[in-house]
Amino acid sequence: MQRKVITTPHIFKPIIKNNFSKWSLGLFTQIGASKSIFINNNDSSGTGYTNIRTSTDQFLFCYSAGLSVRYSPVKFLAIETGIGFTHYESNQIITNGGAASLSITEQTDLDTALTLLSSSGNSKEYHNTYDYISIPLKLYYQKKWNWTGIKAGAGVLFDIPVNTCSYVADENSGLSFLRKEVKDARLNMFGIQASLNLHMVFHAKRISFFVGPVFKYRLNSMFDDQYIIKQHNYFIGAEMGIRYNF
Repeated sequence: MQRKVITTPHIFKPIIKNNFSKWSLGLFTQIGASKSIFINNNDSSGTGYTNIRTSTDQFLFCYSAGLSVRYSPVKFLAIETGIGFTHYESNQIITNGGAASLSITEQTDLDTALTLLSSSGNSKEYHNTYDYISIPLKLYYQKKWNWTGIKAGAGVLFDIPVNTCSYVADENSGLSFLRKEVKDARLNMFGIQASLNLHMVFHAKRISFFVGPVFKYRLNSMFDDQYIIKQHNYFIGAEMGIRYNF
């Protein structure tokens, strides 16, 4: 009797790839406080302007918000860019009512002031404001678990001033003049900041939420090379946002 050999076909299981999202689009905001380092540059007024600004400077509320695009060539690395808006403030103590209130002989008005070392009845604190369009370029290391993850990043931000309301000092007279146009404020038209980020990430399908500390430091001066001081601001705060992973 001949036996029949029954063969079963081989079943090949497909290899399941552990896919990850290469592209993502996010919204972010940064909230914190900023202060500055002042360096004497071209001060011939004899007023000690640099030391006065250093002594009276303080941490002030600042913020940023914007849109970011991120690309991950491999699972553990990501490259990020985008566009954002940054609002920055810097403290200054000036004469209350303009330099004319001190009987200065030359013609002055309410928008002309002296920068002082301390507040008194004849002075006030003034918050110089500066608004920038910011373009980040950052590199992130990222690690993902089931529904959480962590990301650490570093990079630079390129800043372009778009608005200001700030006092600008004169190198010779020692007077400060209120300027409301970027072109008149002696600002550096191209700023560079170094940035460090650490994010805790929470995943929900294609949506990710992130939060963590951020530190930024201005590498070049806020002002042009001929201005009376070099001002380098630094920012300490928190960043949070939401990201859609394609």
